[in-house]
Amino acid sequence: MTIDTPLRASARIALIGRPDAAARLGLPAIYGGDAALCEERRARMRSAIMRYREVYGDDPVRVFRAPGRINLRGMHVDTHGGWLNLMTHQREVLVVSGASPDGAVSVANTNPAYGPLRVSLAELPQPEPGAPWGDFIGSGLVCARHAAAPGHWRNYIEGAWRRARFAFPGAGGLRLVVDSTLPEGAALSSSAALCIALLQSWAGWYGAPLQPADLILAAQDAEWYTGSRCGTCDQAAIVLGQPNAIIHAALDPRRFSIADARAIPFPDALRILVINSHTVRNISGADKIAYTTNRFAYSMALSIFQQAAGASGLGEGAGGWNTLAAIGAESLGGNANLYGVLRDVPERIALGDLRAAYDLPHLDAEYARYFGDLPDALKPREIGLRGPLLFGIAESARARSFALAMEAGAWARAGALMSIGHDGDRRVDRDGRPVLHELTDARLDQLAASDVPIEECPGAYGASSPALDALVDAALEHGALGASLTGAGIAGVVLALCRAEDAARIAEGVRQFMGGAAYTRAASLPDRLSPAQLAGAVVENRACAGAGEVKGEW
Repeated sequence: MTIDTPLRASARIALIGRPDAAARLGLPAIYGGDAALCEERRARMRSAIMRYREVYGDDPVRVFRAPGRINLRGMHVDTHGGWLNLMTHQREVLVVSGASPDGAVSVANTNPAYGPLRVSLAELPQPEPGAPWGDFIGSGLVCARHAAAPGHWRNYIEGAWRRARFAFPGAGGLRLVVDSTLPEGAALSSSAALCIALLQSWAGWYGAPLQPADLILAAQDAEWYTGSRCGTCDQAAIVLGQPNAIIHAALDPRRFSIADARAIPFPDALRILVINSHTVRNISGADKIAYTTNRFAYSMALSIFQQAAGASGLGEGAGGWNTLAAIGAESLGGNANLYGVLRDVPERIALGDLRAAYDLPHLDAEYARYFGDLPDALKPREIGLRGPLLFGIAESARARSFALAMEAGAWARAGALMSIGHDGDRRVDRDGRPVLHELTDARLDQLAASDVPIEECPGAYGASSPALDALVDAALEHGALGASLTGAGIAGVVLALCRAEDAARIAEGVRQFMGGAAYTRAASLPDRLSPAQLAGAVVENRACAGAGEVKGEW
């Protein structure tokens, strides 16, 4: 029978301890038949449930899991409808949950670095009756709440509970144990995975399972509560992921739909190395401003691009091309026309000049949406427009071409697209010198005259770091087909696409580089990485099933 009702912790511990537990839990289907990974996850689940019993007692419990994610191509474009190539990552967040008798939320973490939390409903900001979620999370009460402890994991617990109550008004307290094998702040979406597992827990106890699209948007909302201004890329990967598959989609934030998302089998002849730089960032904390400024720039630059296209007589103009996926050389009559319109988008512009020079009725609302929770002294007064927009248009085109290349077996081409995309994020070159992304009018004229395909143009997003750039170069030097940062960048991990027979050699070469003085300097590390850190710094990606409840047939 399928376990559809919560069992007491002791009963689950006994069942998961059985020799046939992995098969009965359906773990081979979840983890793509990887026996070692199935056993590791079975043991981890059992340990987390034992921790629940130790902390809270022998209550009925449910178990929810949410994997990490990687994005092979389609970086930084999800907020504005660009093409994406998403995969799950086998390291994940596990939440063991039970109903709370006192209406509060109590949280224990298996990681001793995180102390216990207790959250009562009375201490949370209260939305006005009927107020839209967007208005609520932009309110002064919410902004002050997460600004008091930016980046703290408590904010995600609160955001998920608040968002659950928005979906299920009666969603009460829970007792929770959180267990994670995802490295924090490493661009593998540990925060999105946590929010999804938490929302599933509240839906399981107080509502009904959220449909995939609803769960994706709810998890994005929960992260926005914390101060992050993320898109839906991470959440979509975690919810829609499949074993050994790439999820290819363009997600329009204005008319969100996953109907056209499709799975592309990942070839057995290839491997993806996930290289942990051992540098961290937090896009709801100290690294938020640079990350958010480029997202805001997209909104303004897209509007200017539409107006310029319309003024040039190129068709849709201001009435169309309002997502990155919709803009391409073919839709504008060739590469030269595309570069010509980009020429009308300023390289950089002061906020006041932007307001005066263009018809942007949504400027102030967007500025408040992205920066409203920041002190005035930290809010940007000048915005780079042309570089991010060129990157976004080109990156969306690269992501579409990447999927076609993977399906056609053109793996060297797919790798090259990864490396070109990373060049748009670069901060330093192979010799450690700062990269100057030249996007002057003269440079755009040269690109137009040479009819350079848009996907060959890196653009200028600049979300990398010297450490990430050095790891990309090391992977390529040791034979990777392509390499790039993933996620928001700034810190975290690098992905390297390799032929299967080359993967072990490339991984070892990268580890040796990371253990040396050159990488220690590039990453600004206080000491060289330890042997244990180096051993775990490079792992092969194993795409698993998307997030869900672990039940089982017994």
